[in-house]
Amino acid sequence: FIIFSLIFLSSFFFFLFLNFNSENKDKIYREGVTEDVKNLTPYFTTNETEKTISNIIFPSLFEIYNGQLISKFVSSYSLNSEKNQIEITLFDNLFWSDGEKLTTEDIRFGLEFAKKFAPSQISKILAKYSFQIINENQGFFKLSSPLNYGLYYLKYVKPLPSKHFSKFSPDFLNPELAKVGSGPFVLENIIFSENKKIVLKKNKNFREKVYLEKIEFIYFENMREAINAFLLKEIDGLSGLSYPEIPPNLKTRVRIYNLVLPRVIGIFFNKEKINSENLIDYLNASNLRAEVLNSVFKNRGEITKGIFSNSIRKILGIEEPNFSSNPVKPENLNKDFEIYTASSFFYPDIARILRDKYGFKFRVFTNEELNEIIKTKNYTAILYGINYNFPPQLNFFFSQAGLNLNSISDPLLEKKFFDLNQNPEIDPLKFNKEIELEILKNKTNFFIINPYYQFLLSKDFVGYNTFFISEISERFIKIQDMDKK
Repeated sequence: FIIFSLIFLSSFFFFLFLNFNSENKDKIYREGVTEDVKNLTPYFTTNETEKTISNIIFPSLFEIYNGQLISKFVSSYSLNSEKNQIEITLFDNLFWSDGEKLTTEDIRFGLEFAKKFAPSQISKILAKYSFQIINENQGFFKLSSPLNYGLYYLKYVKPLPSKHFSKFSPDFLNPELAKVGSGPFVLENIIFSENKKIVLKKNKNFREKVYLEKIEFIYFENMREAINAFLLKEIDGLSGLSYPEIPPNLKTRVRIYNLVLPRVIGIFFNKEKINSENLIDYLNASNLRAEVLNSVFKNRGEITKGIFSNSIRKILGIEEPNFSSNPVKPENLNKDFEIYTASSFFYPDIARILRDKYGFKFRVFTNEELNEIIKTKNYTAILYGINYNFPPQLNFFFSQAGLNLNSISDPLLEKKFFDLNQNPEIDPLKFNKEIELEILKNKTNFFIINPYYQFLLSKDFVGYNTFFISEISERFIKIQDMDKK
């Protein structure tokens, strides 16, 4: 009887072991992508898919999750009143995927790496930072001048494994670099089959619990192929679809996540070529925004009367301003000018509504052509979208030192941009209300809509709770929480 019991128990536990292994083996998330992946080294990525995968393997020191600042590395931090020094303390149990301890030296190395190799708009910001090590768990960032966004800009700094990276220097394009990381998943291999696969495996040394065992990013030549693969259950997730592209029979099997990005589509008038005040009041009195939302975006977006849509206002803690309107048709409504717009995405559809409803003429250009036109200010009005980042960096589009889309000289607006950047007395998020009001006061922009970014995920998966992302590549900041039923 004892022998029989031992045999039975050993068989039972062997069955449990097999069952456990089988369940874990099935915990794989497969996402379809339409951009090829060749490089995963931070700051060397060339498209959103590469950047998305790189962000999973090499998370930033601070990240913005649903509008809140979080960190996978920092247990506590303090910002001095002058806003030119940030002290950090790391969690005790931080390790790289190869078992090496993650220390403040890896923070210092990551900052210097970014200064040298990050895109110019990032490296210019980080040039103001230095990092001093106190011990392997503590250190502080010193800024050459106060920055209200100084803490938020640390989202551009990534802890990097200094010992591992030094083995490959100067070959930082080597995909082997991505096999050692600090994120919830690291590169396992790249499979060159009928469809190229980037396979990530669970990082056993990640501090938090990770539910999935693997992630596969599967490359398709176009979105139609990717949608077909979703219909055949060959993939579990897909993002970046245009609204008409989602087949009705797919909607029953997936959850559609409407992610909010810090962006807005609008008509930007060049004040040197047209007085747009009456036009703005007339359009404010119309139902144009609602018509665009319904006809073009199938109600997948947020009407945006000012620069910020309602979801972003809630994150910033600011209310919607009042708007003047006048239903009387202005004399220059059908004046001989054209609205320039891009040939991509939904811009021509919006332009046709403007033509059919109000008689506006429009001309379509490639993105490259339109960007050149914007630089030379050779336009009367532009229908376009701006991605202003988070926290908002509106100076890039509306200041004289930036693109200055409206060709305006506004000393008060310039003063507000300066205060937002360097006045330590102000709340850097709520102060965006003051900047928005000043831009709206000039009546040179008609803001229309903030379209959602769609992410389709099979109902077999749970734990995805993201609703706001500051960049498309940051939609998997909490991928460790995703699980398969």
